[in-house]
Amino acid sequence: MAHSGQLVMYQFDRSDVSLGEAVSLVTRQHNLRDLRLREPDLERTIGMIYARNKKMREQA
Repeated sequence: MAHSGQLVMYQFDRSDVSLGEAVSLVTRQHNLRDLRLREPDLERTIGMIYARNKKMREQA
């Protein structure tokens, strides 16, 4: 979670919690005036996958 003025950003792993569960949790804890969902950057995600696979190969 990160704060910037009235803006609060949450990040979660969809393998741990569904989008619906995450939104439900946030709306129960906070009085929202607006909600924006942002997908992770594709290039960053691909880079993380390659880095994880490289590390796994090096450990094998």
